Formats: sequence, structure tokens, C-alpha cells
Amino acid sequence: MQMETFILIGIFVVFIVLLINLPVFVIMLIAKTNKVKLSYREALKLYRCKVADKSFLKSVAKFQEKNIPVSVAMLVAHKLSGGNLENCVEGLIYAKENNLETDFLSVSAFDLAGKNVKESFLDANQVYEIKLRDLTNGKISIDYFVNYKYEFPSVFVEKDCEKVKDKIEGKLGTFLESWNNTNTFETEEMIRKNILNTDFWEGNLRIVLISQKIIIREEVEK
Repeated sequence: MQMETFILIGIFVVFIVLLINLPVFVIMLIAKTNKVKLSYREALKLYRCKVADKSFLKSVAKFQEKNIPVSVAMLVAHKLSGGNLENCVEGLIYAKENNLETDFLSVSAFDLAGKNVKESFLDANQVYEIKLRDLTNGKISIDYFVNYKYEFPSVFVEKDCEKVKDKIEGKLGTFLESWNNTNTFETEEMIRKNILNTDFWEGNLRIVLISQKIIIREEVEK
């Protein structure tokens, strides 16, 4: 009789435990049908945070399918912050497929700032070209050609080719005003090392210089 009582109590306890954890087990089952791998602890967190909806699980499935290293806890935190996980995962998938180095923390910041992450990454490898001709101080004239792209990620950088052109032209114009040397080699060396140098491109403009060509001619007195 005592043994039967213990068995009944055991069955009752198991039943209560299963009943209490039923929502968690349901979440794990739904996750499995959506090809999402969840531990009991992760499913419990989803249940407590009330984020285990279809769209959330769909996004988690994409993260796992593409082997993007981010924990379920981080995804939950981003969701609770008002983030759009679909926007994040689409951006990370695009970055991975195009060999662009980024991570979830960066992408989540872009998302919370209201940026479409994938669209922000589309021009990551775009090359811009600027041509300037016949810049002169009366003694020499300069034709300047440059190809460049922006540092990645450049989500918050204003990409205005005309403004970049104006800055380059302004630098060369100021240089020409104070430059009296007509030696083409020395002039080009001065421009490359001191005027349109690495500090100007990367520090001032946050631009990656790909190539630049400088043609310098001595002006013929009329």
C-alpha cells in the first residue's frame, strides 16, 4: 500500500512538472518543425520573454541554416529592443556571400538605427571615379584622375562624389597657389606624399584609394 502511494505521488509530480513545462515543450516542437535547434533552456527563455512567434523562429532558422554565429539569447535581446531580425539576417547573409567582414553586433546597430542592412551593403565594392582637368597656377597645369571606394562598413557615410571632387579640387587649388616649382617629378611627388596622401584619403575622407594618376605639364609662356 505504501509503495502504491509513492508511485501515485511520483506520477502526480511528473504530471505537474510536464504540465508546467508544457508551453516550453510546445515551443521546442514548433521550433523543430521550423528546422530550428533549441535547447530546453533556450526554449524556456523564449517562453518567458514571449518572443516565440513564427517570424522570430523563421529568422532563427535562417541564422542557423547559414551558420551565422550568434546565440539565441542575442537574438532575443535584439528582438526585445525593437529590432528586425529579418533585416539583420538578410544583411549578414549578403555580407557572407560577398566576403564582407562584419558581425551581428554591428549589423544590429545598423538595424536599430533604421537602416536597411542589405541595401547599405550593396555598394560595398563599388568603385567611384573622379576626373579633374586643367588645374593651373600659370606655371604648371594638372590633370588628376582617381579611383576609390569607401571603407566597409560605410552605412553612415555620405557618399557624394561631387563633394569629394570639390575637396580634392580645393586641396590641389590651395597647393598650386603656393607652389612655384615647375619640375614635374618633384611636383607629383609632393602631391602624392603631402597633399593627396594616405592621411587625406583615409583620415579626412574615410575613403580607400585604389589608384590615382597625375599628369603635370609646364605652362608655356605666351
